[in-house]
Amino acid sequence: MEIILETKPIRLVAQQPFHNDVDLVIYDFGGPDGSLRKRGKITVDYSSYEVKQLKMQGVETLEAALDHYKELIFNTCRRYLLVAPDLIPDEEGKGGWEEILTIIKEHIAPHYED
Repeated sequence: MEIILETKPIRLVAQQPFHNDVDLVIYDFGGPDGSLRKRGKITVDYSSYEVKQLKMQGVETLEAALDHYKELIFNTCRRYLLVAPDLIPDEEGKGGWEEILTIIKEHIAPHYED
């Protein structure tokens, strides 16, 4: 039996990234005429301690760590919205997976260089 999740188009707007974390504002398109409507905010922690914990859990590669963060963000947004998020970036590519994972990658990559 295949489970089909209802999806909701959203945009994640990254605030100024810090050394240890970044705040992502969750917007959906439920405002007047499909405009963006703020739904909440999540903080993604990519501190040295967090990366060390991931490695202790067996997340040994940069790609695996990025997959972990993507799943974490997806599931957190799903809890906020009660449906599966479908990230829709703007015309410049902001607010989608590529931008968000690039921010995280910049901060965790040094921890995975050997």
